[in-house]
Amino acid sequence: MPAEVRHKLGIMAGSKLELEIHGNDIILKPVLKRAYSPEECMGLVKNIAGPVPVERINELLEDALVKDYKS
Repeated sequence: MPAEVRHKLGIMAGSKLELEIHGNDIILKPVLKRAYSPEECMGLVKNIAGPVPVERINELLEDALVKDYKS
């Protein structure tokens, strides 16, 4: 698979792909990563800026997921 296509789809070594067959066509799609809730992410990274409201974290996560999905 050409590197340009892999990069555009976010496919890297170890990525999981879903295979679909439509007639004589084979379609490969990357399996999207599961979204984690803010609560699941709490404490993973030291926050030197101080507390961030869960609502703001949700906004940032949603924006990042939408941006990642569109690219």
